[in-house]
Amino acid sequence: MANEEHPAVTNFRNYIRIKTVQPTPDYATCTTYLQGQAKEIGAECQVVECVPGKPAVIMTLPGEDPSLPAVLLNSHTDVVPVFPEHWLYDPFGAHKDEAGNIYGRGTQDMKCVGIQYLEALKRLQEMGGESGRFLRTVHLSFVPEEELGGLQGMGRLVDTETFKRMDVGVALDEGYASTTDAMKVFYGQRNPWWILIKCPGQPGHGSQFLQNTAGEKVAKIKSSTLHGIPEQELRPYPIFPTPNSTPSQLPSVHLLPNSQVSFQPMCTPSQLPTVHLLPNSQVYTLPVPMCTPSQLPTVHLLPNSQYSHPCVHLPNSQVYTFPVPMCTPPSQLPTVHPPSPTPTQNAPPPPLAITPASPLSTAACSSTLSRRAVRGLRRPHPAVGDRGLPEETRRVVRGGGGGDHVMEKAVTCVEDGKNPWWDAFSAACKKMGVVLEKEIFPASTDMKYIRKLGISALGFSPMNNTPILLHDHNEYLNEEVFLRGVDIYAEVIPALANLRPW
Repeated sequence: MANEEHPAVTNFRNYIRIKTVQPTPDYATCTTYLQGQAKEIGAECQVVECVPGKPAVIMTLPGEDPSLPAVLLNSHTDVVPVFPEHWLYDPFGAHKDEAGNIYGRGTQDMKCVGIQYLEALKRLQEMGGESGRFLRTVHLSFVPEEELGGLQGMGRLVDTETFKRMDVGVALDEGYASTTDAMKVFYGQRNPWWILIKCPGQPGHGSQFLQNTAGEKVAKIKSSTLHGIPEQELRPYPIFPTPNSTPSQLPSVHLLPNSQVSFQPMCTPSQLPTVHLLPNSQVYTLPVPMCTPSQLPTVHLLPNSQYSHPCVHLPNSQVYTFPVPMCTPPSQLPTVHPPSPTPTQNAPPPPLAITPASPLSTAACSSTLSRRAVRGLRRPHPAVGDRGLPEETRRVVRGGGGGDHVMEKAVTCVEDGKNPWWDAFSAACKKMGVVLEKEIFPASTDMKYIRKLGISALGFSPMNNTPILLHDHNEYLNEEVFLRGVDIYAEVIPALANLRPW
């Protein structure tokens, strides 16, 4: 019948109805449901509880050559809390309106993707023949606790022998919706920098008007932080708009034609460009890929900028950061050379600038509360065989004062011709007519644990022409957009799972 619901949509709605909502997710019901899904696709299934009561369900479809690194299709089962009084429909009722919009917590984040994996595999198996068989093993992981940071989910799972035996070569995980025709793919993510602030103060009875109390200091810190948000929101994204500008990348330095370059690890000062910066910001970042010294760009300053202490990380770096406070005539701007490996006492650290969507750069920072210095940059261990990528980078920033504050930053190479996993993924999307926009994820996902191991990982939720409603009231996804995602994954999964070794 014309009005009969597609079975994939019915399955999606059934999954939404399982209340895996934090802080008391119903993992038991969810696990039973997923075990049934594993039987439908003929997958081996195991339940791993790294933390009691918080199960990860792992499905495995063995490949024809199990010695090859496998494909991991990851999703998380938990969802964030809801305020039902602000919803049009029951957040766990999976109501579908006349327009085909399915309302429910997790419709975008990210139960849709988990079901798209499963339904794509079912479709491939129904097609028969070679369509349902793969060269490489395919794993599906449904992990808990992502909405709480994943520390008791994927964070624990990657350290288990179970995960090591899975021999993952590439992983797919969540992205988020796109409001345009294009679809977003994420190859890295913003990194938190945890800061511990201690406020000593005068003790005494609360009925007295005490001076210099700890509570007063905490209140001032909270107030100054909140007051800074409107100022950051008013900052332009970016100062120089470009077709590729995204909030997560903020390209605030304008380059001349040879801009898609970076520096060799052994650049000498004579090989470095003159760096000129734009107005109205304190920190600008210059994200660049790879090149030779002969391709170094010249970055020109527009009027009304001022040079400040440079913090330029050249060796083994993909991003260069230049702090700029106020303005000065362009004629007074110097050539920027790399600093010595160890910051000198006479070189003041640049001002701390926190933006709503910071790129993958890290500068030595300072503020009235804390001072941090970049102590070193390093790469992960070189990849072996076709398991990982030389382009995977990890940056470690250690802070001083109250102990080490470590930030690890890893990205997956998404340059054509340099990463076979990316080439296979992007070719499959192109075949489906998908226009991809490559971005850094502005928040955090479980892929931070995967990339930390040097494994290629892409965040991709095939939802275009859709409002971004993850964690919002009245989260929904249109059934046609959902089904289009199934179509896309039915092309992407075999493209990755049948990728020949290189």
